[in-house]
Amino acid sequence: MRYAIMRRVSPGMANCELTFLGRTPIDLDRADEQHRRIGQMLGSEGVTVITLPADAALPDSTFTEDTAIVLDEIAVITNPGVASRRGETAVVAELLSHFRPLERIEGAGTIEGGDVVRVDRTLFVGIDTRTNAAGVRSLASLIEPFGYRV
Repeated sequence: MRYAIMRRVSPGMANCELTFLGRTPIDLDRADEQHRRIGQMLGSEGVTVITLPADAALPDSTFTEDTAIVLDEIAVITNPGVASRRGETAVVAELLSHFRPLERIEGAGTIEGGDVVRVDRTLFVGIDTRTNAAGVRSLASLIEPFGYRV
């Protein structure tokens, strides 16, 4: 069975972290509608969608892909590179603990799942302002025992 974890659009999304874009107004009703349609599309493809509630204190929390790197054998809970996003990982970790053993990126290593692309058993990771070399090294040390490489 395939699962997708989604989190409702935060009413605080207008305060989200921006790195490469200038701030523009966000239409929350439109974002909610787009989010709902993505969930419906996934469901129509046979994916079981688990939807977490919105959290006004976590404006970026809709982007659940940044909170964990889920592989066949393990889920790695990330350490987001922006401090305001670190609170997003707890609820996702709790949920994922029912599906996979968990490991965590800790300490000075930062990584966000949106910077990771998996091709077979290789993970390509972009280093930027939110994912650093220490985070990539930590990820590699956690997943290499399972036959993956970074």
